[in-house]
Amino acid sequence: MAKAILFVPLLRQLEGGWSNHKADRGGATMRGVTYRTFCYWRQLKKQPQPSLDDLLNITDEEWMQIFTTMYWNKWKADLIVNQSIANLLVDFAWGSGVSTSIRYIQRHVLQVTADGIVGPVTLGAINGHPHLSELFNQIKAARLQFIDGLVERCPEQNVFKKGWYNRINRIVFKEEEK
Repeated sequence: MAKAILFVPLLRQLEGGWSNHKADRGGATMRGVTYRTFCYWRQLKKQPQPSLDDLLNITDEEWMQIFTTMYWNKWKADLIVNQSIANLLVDFAWGSGVSTSIRYIQRHVLQVTADGIVGPVTLGAINGHPHLSELFNQIKAARLQFIDGLVERCPEQNVFKKGWYNRINRIVFKEEEK
């Protein structure tokens, strides 16, 4: 079974630090956490509205809580039998939104109802796939297709395309014993 803690070192490498690129639709971001997400997180915790400086100085504990509760757990990734597949799916959510990632994979890869909910049917389609390496490659191809579609719809996003492709290709499939 997949574990969030096993993906964190790679995710931290992929993210780097502070970014506030004018073309980034996510806006100000620190280690992959957007300001909007950070504000929402603080609101859920009944904490004051954060400043950009607060985001710049996000603690490791807050970062990990946001990653785990708002991304990893939404994909129910601990229930996914292959760590590599869990990593790829959660990274999609991290970069493009949870609901978007779930619906896109449900519709374009798993061929299940695209309801945005990771339940028994979605998990069954993932974990019951006879060839997990093939499923991983299908998910990766769908994610690259998603990026291509995004850039086609919003050409100003092309500035990020090479980096997004590199990021996705850094997540590789590893067979696991059952």
